[in-house]
Amino acid sequence: MITLEIKNKDGAVVASARGERIAHTCERAYAEGDFLSVTAEGGHLVTQLDGALTESMIYLPSGTLKYTIPFGEKRAAYGENAFAGAGRVVKVRYAAEEEIRAYRNIALNSADKRGPAACYPHATANFVTRDESVFEERNAIDGHTKTDGHGSFPYQSWGGGAREDLDYKLDFGRTVEADKIVFYLRADYAGDHDTYWRSLTVELSDGTVIPAEFQKTGEPQTVSLGGKKSIEWLRLTNFKQAAMPLSWAALTEIEVYGADAVCPAKR
Repeated sequence: MITLEIKNKDGAVVASARGERIAHTCERAYAEGDFLSVTAEGGHLVTQLDGALTESMIYLPSGTLKYTIPFGEKRAAYGENAFAGAGRVVKVRYAAEEEIRAYRNIALNSADKRGPAACYPHATANFVTRDESVFEERNAIDGHTKTDGHGSFPYQSWGGGAREDLDYKLDFGRTVEADKIVFYLRADYAGDHDTYWRSLTVELSDGTVIPAEFQKTGEPQTVSLGGKKSIEWLRLTNFKQAAMPLSWAALTEIEVYGADAVCPAKR
């Protein structure tokens, strides 16, 4: 059974729903400090915490998820209507076994947030440009791949600024089997706003190290992992920009293709 509660800043429940498959309409507009509380039996859930977010399969080992509704500057990385006004719908359900075993983009998680992991996959980095929400790590796994601009939605990205000492980690929270990565480099090349990384290094939790080389394009660029790899995380390091002096380079989206290595026992 899944329990969804909408709570205010004081922790009081203002709305709730229970079931194996929830599609709850929040009748009142969200107020600053509101958060969603999801309690389940743990494992894989399919979530869409707002109609403007991409539906995602998440892994919730703790069985609990607290998701604070974004307001103010934090709202800039989401669609104009995301979390706005009354009548917003929250969807949560258990993932079916065939969905968990299916070959898919296992990096996708529109419910990810900056900071400690609340659910997986979870993205972290050693630097975010000016600590602005439109450049946070989560933007590169939110399901949006529009590359020809920068800044507010739909151009949110992970921005590491004009530097090369970057480290981006994607943690799956369990063992997955992956065989390729698809990169969408941000390509706001008009007026030479953006440069791009000509190369970086992909490090896998199994010890595999793979060089990745890129072209100057906003189109998807695929890096093979050399076969199916059983991993818990991957890391991007050793970033090298295309030219000097250093300028702005960013990652619009990273997709990792594979499936869960072990399907959980039936509830």
